[in-house]
Amino acid sequence: MLALKNVRDVRQALKPVFTRDGYAVLMMHSPRCSHCRNALPAFQQAANNNGQSDRTYASIDTTDNNLAAFVSECSVTGVPTFFILRSDYSIEKVHPDRTMQGFLEI
Repeated sequence: MLALKNVRDVRQALKPVFTRDGYAVLMMHSPRCSHCRNALPAFQQAANNNGQSDRTYASIDTTDNNLAAFVSECSVTGVPTFFILRSDYSIEKVHPDRTMQGFLEI
């Protein structure tokens, strides 16, 4: 799983997603949120068990001022929030079961 710290990290880390027919699963979270802290281990497990899929898992700290523009662009109003970012740059909000299997099924 990628822990992205600024917009440059987001663009750099997700560049491979856009060069193949894959997508990224983004978890927008806050370190102070208990729901986020509870979901993060399962999200990490899904990222580690992803295998050869064309899927990238990335977590984004919504409290990081360097990412404020990206978070705003995604219209994040609460956390945790999950998105699919596709190779055509479209973004879709999803509501997965917050288990490893739920994240793998996105």
